[in-house]
Amino acid sequence: TDLDIIVLAGGLSPERQVSLVSGQGICRALRGLGHRAVLVDMFLGLEAWEGEWKDIFDEETRKALYKEQKVSGTVVKDAKIYPNDPCPCGSGKKYKKCCGKK
Repeated sequence: TDLDIIVLAGGLSPERQVSLVSGQGICRALRGLGHRAVLVDMFLGLEAWEGEWKDIFDEETRKALYKEQKVSGTVVKDAKIYPNDPCPCGSGKKYKKCCGKK
């Protein structure tokens, strides 16, 4: 069966151009096998490929993919635990006297 495939490449790494060229080759190979493949440059993002997206996904699916991409790109760090903070294990002790012992 033919598949709709999204190939992610690019970004901001020093190997950006190599990644894009490799991604283009992968897309050509997948299309040669009868699949529909779209190359997405991770630096330019979803909007840069709007024309090709319309050929593969309907508007509702594109919006869902866009929301998913935006949410997944956000990195949330855990709050830093300081020695005098309550221990996150729930013991009621200070972190330095509980799980923070070296």
